[in-house]
Amino acid sequence: MIINFKYTRDEYIKSRRKYLFMNKTVKKLDLILIGLLILFTLYLFINNGFSTMSIVLSVLLFVVSVIFAVLYIFQPGMFYDKIDKFKQQYHLEFRDNKILFKTNDINSELEWNFYEALWENENFFYIIHSKEMYTLIPKRVFNNEMEIIEFRNLFMKYNDKKIYKRFK
Repeated sequence: MIINFKYTRDEYIKSRRKYLFMNKTVKKLDLILIGLLILFTLYLFINNGFSTMSIVLSVLLFVVSVIFAVLYIFQPGMFYDKIDKFKQQYHLEFRDNKILFKTNDINSELEWNFYEALWENENFFYIIHSKEMYTLIPKRVFNNEMEIIEFRNLFMKYNDKKIYKRFK
């Protein structure tokens, strides 16, 4: 099986943001806690005005919001803009015993076991190498559902770890 593709900026950003939730860098509980912190800070301002506690919580809320904004909103686009390989044409050839991986700057042969897991969501496959390293394959590059099934089966057949996760 051979696939060729080039990421779009929006596609890469969308995939990266989803990955942050998939690998639990950002959790839904984090967002709930930020929301509760906002409500509690507003409650303190309404009832106590500018108290020490409301000022400390406001500073904490600001810091947490900045970290979240950088990580979730700005960083994916900055990665795409800064790293040239994301703008290059990808050529991947999946064979029984290896994966041929080519871009303008990369020409490598990888064993299926180089990867730790295969993660999948509605739009992408993430072939996981480590917590922050993966190869992203947009599902749009497959010609039909049969090719998607064939790819999934190749990974499960030739990767000894056989770790597969499906995300919403």
